Amino acid sequence: MRMKLIFVPVLIPLILAGCASISSISRITPADRRLAERGEVAVNLAWGTPANEIANMIVYDSQKNLIPMLKGETRGTPEQLDFARRQITAVAAVCEEGPTWPNPPHFVIPHTPSAPAIDGKTDESAWRKAAIFSIIYPFNEQKAAPEPKTIFRMLWNEKYLFFAFECSDEDVQAENVERDGPVWDWDCVEIFLLPEFQSGLYWEINTTPAGSIYDALNAKKFKGWGGLARPELTVKGMQIACNVNGTLNCSDDKDVGYTVEVAVPFRQIPSYMRGNKPRQGDKLYLMLIRIDRNADGIRNYAFTPLLNWGHNIWNHAQAELGR
Repeated sequence: MRMKLIFVPVLIPLILAGCASISSISRITPADRRLAERGEVAVNLAWGTPANEIANMIVYDSQKNLIPMLKGETRGTPEQLDFARRQITAVAAVCEEGPTWPNPPHFVIPHTPSAPAIDGKTDESAWRKAAIFSIIYPFNEQKAAPEPKTIFRMLWNEKYLFFAFECSDEDVQAENVERDGPVWDWDCVEIFLLPEFQSGLYWEINTTPAGSIYDALNAKKFKGWGGLARPELTVKGMQIACNVNGTLNCSDDKDVGYTVEVAVPFRQIPSYMRGNKPRQGDKLYLMLIRIDRNADGIRNYAFTPLLNWGHNIWNHAQAELGR
């Protein structure tokens, strides 16, 4: 399965060629060495901040030779050196932003004695007592967007974590996609659920308003870029319901939007799989995302400010199970 990558726009993957011949080596300038120093300082600033994963790319992953190239410690062709200059300039800018990026919020998910029906509607009284977020942020931006209007809701009981997404949308687009197919190419909502940060294991659950599902258990690299996704593993017993207020895949009329409800069994969540019961005070890391497809393309939004993509666990919010 090819993982869905959503990079900071200027961060482009690179596969460097083998050792270049002496005749093709580009000359290192003082400006290159200053840029390398800036990159090293910026990476050190990024550790433990929401920019941690971008720093991982440069220090541990396939691009770890870019800074040494700018320092003249490894060889590179003019084209490779030009890429290194552009990439380290972009990476340094993101890493420098890490310490000033808003800290992921801590919030409480209320307990509900009466489980909401998973029917694609949020008219039960339980949902009015949920943890509610009604502001969305475009990826890589700290300023909230006025549109598309989105409401995120969360509840829990002894069996399930409940999520609801209410998405205003004048043109709901979501073709049927096979299980674990590229649902993110359409209108879609996403849940990243990480119960224990130290384990690096988390579920990614994506659903379109047409009811297409992608779910995968991920193992995060703490030293490296990305991680291992296993879409062949599914959230057994998960309940999902979608409701479209309008006409799906018809641009000739104006839709109101769609709602998605998801109930995730605790017994399927890492750290609860061995029979541990959810209790008040338990903490979970998570990220909620909306993908909006319209005539201008695909835009990605999160319920809190998010650097890079939903797999950036260093930017996940921390939720506590409450009463």
